[in-house]
Amino acid sequence: MKTGKEIVITTPDYPPNRLGGLSTFSVTLVNALECSGINVKLMIWNKVHELKNLKVANKVNVHSWPIMFMTPEECKRSVNFVHAAELLPYSKNMIKRLFKKLNHKRYLRKLEMAKKNIFISQFALDLACKYGYKLNVTRDLVFHNRINLAGAEYIKKTITDNELVLCCFARDVPHKNIVGTIKFAEDLAQMTNKKVTLYCGQTIHTSQKVDVISKNYSDQERESIYKRSHLNLIFSLDHVKKGNIEGFGLTPLEAAKYGVPSLGLGNGGLPESIHHGITGLILRDLSEREVRKAWHLLSVHYQEYSMAAYDHVMENHSHHDYAQLITEVSE
Repeated sequence: MKTGKEIVITTPDYPPNRLGGLSTFSVTLVNALECSGINVKLMIWNKVHELKNLKVANKVNVHSWPIMFMTPEECKRSVNFVHAAELLPYSKNMIKRLFKKLNHKRYLRKLEMAKKNIFISQFALDLACKYGYKLNVTRDLVFHNRINLAGAEYIKKTITDNELVLCCFARDVPHKNIVGTIKFAEDLAQMTNKKVTLYCGQTIHTSQKVDVISKNYSDQERESIYKRSHLNLIFSLDHVKKGNIEGFGLTPLEAAKYGVPSLGLGNGGLPESIHHGITGLILRDLSEREVRKAWHLLSVHYQEYSMAAYDHVMENHSHHDYAQLITEVSE
C-alpha cells in the first residue's frame, strides 16, 4: 500500500547496465522502499550533468559525487550515501586523477552543505575526516550496509568433510586480490589434504592445485553457491593510492544469510563487516603461518562462527531498515 511519500533515487549503477556492489546496493535500496509503500522514482544517470536540473524535495543519491555539481540550495536538500572509494583523490585513470585532485576539496565542502550524509562504514567517515571533511553529528551518520534477507536459512555444515567449498564473488580487478584468494585456497588444500573447490567471479587466473570455477554468475547461481560453501573469502588489498578500497563489503552479509563465515584482510571497512573471532576471521596477511593459524581456529570454532554470522546478519542487516532510515532523514 502506497504511503503517499515520494523519494527520488539517483544512481549510475543499476542492472542490467552495470553489475557489482553498487548495483546490488541500489536494487536493495529501491526494493526496500517500495516494499514499505514509498513511491520510488529511479533516475539512472550516465553523466553527472544529467542531474543538474533535477529539482525535487526528497532526493537520495546512492553515489555522492553528483553533489559536486549542485547549487548550494540543491545541496541542502540532498541525502547522500557515501562510500569509501569516491572519497579518494586518486584514480588509475590519469584524467580522472587530475579531476579528483583539482576538485577534491570542493567536493568535501559541498558534502558539508548536504541535508544528510550516510556513511556506509566508520572507516568511510574517518577517511573523509582524514582528508579535511568537517564532521557534524547532526548531519553525518554511519549506517552499515543492509541486504535482502529473503530466502535466508541457517544451513549447518562441517569442515571435517573431505571437500572444502570456498566462494569469492569479486570482479577480477587488482584490489579484489583474486591471485591471493587462489593462493589461500592452494595453501589450505596442501595443509588439510582436502579437495578444495573455489567458486569465484570472472577471472583469467587458474590453478593446478585446486578447482577454480570462474564465471559471471546469475543471482540464482550465486545464492546456490553460498548455500554449498563452507567459507566466503574477501581478501581485498589496500589500493588507496590507486583509487580503490573496500568500504565495507556486501559478500560477508550475503554469505552469512546461510551461516557461512567470512575470511578477509584488515583493509578498509572489512573489519566492520567481518567481526573477527565472532562471524569470521580477519587475517593479517596471506602467509602460510597466518593460513595455518586461521585453519586451526576454524577447526575449533567453525560452528560458533557459522551460527554467529547467521544470527548477526538476521538481527542487524535487514534491507527493510532502509525504509525507516530514508523516511527519517528525508523529512
